[in-house]
Amino acid sequence: MHRDNKVRTLCMKDVNAIIREHDLILEVLDVMGKICDTMEGGRQMNKIYLSEITEFMDGFMDQYHHNKEERIIFPSLLGGSFNEDGMTVVKLVNQHAHGREMSKIMKHAISTMSNWSWNANRMFGTYARGYALFFTNHIFLENALIMNYMERGMVPTETKDESLKPVEEVSISDSYGELPKTLQKWLLD
Repeated sequence: MHRDNKVRTLCMKDVNAIIREHDLILEVLDVMGKICDTMEGGRQMNKIYLSEITEFMDGFMDQYHHNKEERIIFPSLLGGSFNEDGMTVVKLVNQHAHGREMSKIMKHAISTMSNWSWNANRMFGTYARGYALFFTNHIFLENALIMNYMERGMVPTETKDESLKPVEEVSISDSYGELPKTLQKWLLD
């Protein structure tokens, strides 16, 4: 887990941003499951579409969202110390790393789909479905951890330390917010 020298205080604006990102990720993961159903039914999906999914996983989920959780969210929940929730956070960070490995396998499967081989199709579908289930459960665990802190009154409405900037937020609608609709459209093509 990456730690900044100064642990910032998590506030409701940060929590709301994380929850919105989780909602978007869950939408994409749901459509991934439908794509797997379609592929298992024998339909070929365009490699470009599948690459869009792995780009979302690598670009938004890992490089942006997971990076933010590991640098800012998790350290602020732990208050800079390894408290009773420390093992949960270690588990979540390890799950991020496992997701990276699953993504690599899916990208490899896509790269071998030149003639739409059955094995590449099955490999992508197996790992994509596993990834979707894995990170759906992962998000529920993260949300439970965050809600636990909120219920204990450990998430203030505003950050008291003015020197700490709020968690940066990508404009979801501008970058990845339309991906679930786009993927649904591809399923209908």
